[in-house]
Amino acid sequence: MKSIQLQNYIGRRIRLIRKEQGLSQQQLSERAGVGIDYISNLETKGSNIKIDTLEKILTALDTAPSVLFESRVTPQNPQLETLADQLAELPKASQEQLLEAFQLLIKTVKDKPNR
Repeated sequence: MKSIQLQNYIGRRIRLIRKEQGLSQQQLSERAGVGIDYISNLETKGSNIKIDTLEKILTALDTAPSVLFESRVTPQNPQLETLADQLAELPKASQEQLLEAFQLLIKTVKDKPNR
């Protein structure tokens, strides 16, 4: 894995956890004692992060490192992880609608004879 991929992964996971907790970037920056620009850059650009700063952010989120690095899927296709993150960011009602649509699409593809 290239370092930029790890940086982007950490930024995406922090954003997802922050949003799940209903925190703004401002609130997280205040709790962690880092600038809001830092949080914004981390989440959007996958900025380089020092271990001690990561620890401050995880403490502010009351989140264990294992949660940050857990993966809900082990994809052969990295787009699946991105899709799972995007789905998790949506409101619950939208998640349920999309999951139903995905399930219907999967069933349709499975039931379709191969040609």
